[in-house]
Amino acid sequence: MQITSQQIENCLQSCKACLQACNECYVACLQESEVDIYRDCLRLVRQSAEICMVAISALSLDSMFSSQICKLTAEICETCAKVCGQHEQDHCRKCAHACYQCAAACHEMVVH
Repeated sequence: MQITSQQIENCLQSCKACLQACNECYVACLQESEVDIYRDCLRLVRQSAEICMVAISALSLDSMFSSQICKLTAEICETCAKVCGQHEQDHCRKCAHACYQCAAACHEMVVH
């Protein structure tokens, strides 16, 4: 399967949007009055943000490991979306949505 430049661009933009949403969610969760209930969310949004940065770098460099990195990015973002989606806060909902979109775009980058 040949990856198109449009798919790469879509994945890059989705990873950037996810990175931003995860960072915003992280900051907002830390400001919640009962921060302990966001412990799993906090861990996952950091991991998701970090892997998105790696994916952005790999895609920008046309790395031979882009497919593997995108596969892992999709897995982490899907997990993050599930955990964030359990919270009612707007920042968590936005993060979950961005993570699901990123995961979908990253799945398209996986070469079988």
